Amino acid sequence: MTALAAEPVQARTIDPNYFRWLSDAISARHPELDRPAAEATADQTMAFLLVCAAHPNRVFVPSDAVDEGWHAALEEPDRYRQFFKRHGLPRVRHTAKPAAVPPLYFDLLPPMLDAIRGLGLFVDPGLWPQGSRADCADEGNCSASGKDGDENTNTRIPGP
Repeated sequence: MTALAAEPVQARTIDPNYFRWLSDAISARHPELDRPAAEATADQTMAFLLVCAAHPNRVFVPSDAVDEGWHAALEEPDRYRQFFKRHGLPRVRHTAKPAAVPPLYFDLLPPMLDAIRGLGLFVDPGLWPQGSRADCADEGNCSASGKDGDENTNTRIPGP
């Protein structure tokens, strides 16, 4: 995937139908979120997934909010697979990271946000906290797996 535009675009514009579905799924999973918050989460989840797929040999870790969006996306595996297929990208698999490494999120955050921007996508700083712990909503820890969307131990976040 190459840069999309001189000005950053929201990931939602890349696949509006998937964005609408993901926003609805996030809203259903988290009724406490208002519609703009669910849409912002869906947009940044899509940006995260696109950057993970575009850089399959790098390790990226989602924020809490983006991880919640990722979990909502994973509830419909066929739709999730089709999202990547439509864009000619490898599917990004959800993997767990050891609980003892949350500071690594803060080390990985700046290069990940730079990678999202490098794709020409908008970064919503409100969904990428820089001063709090960001763990996975599923068993406490998540990261994207490696090349070809397969869980790949050489791309997982190292343990303590």
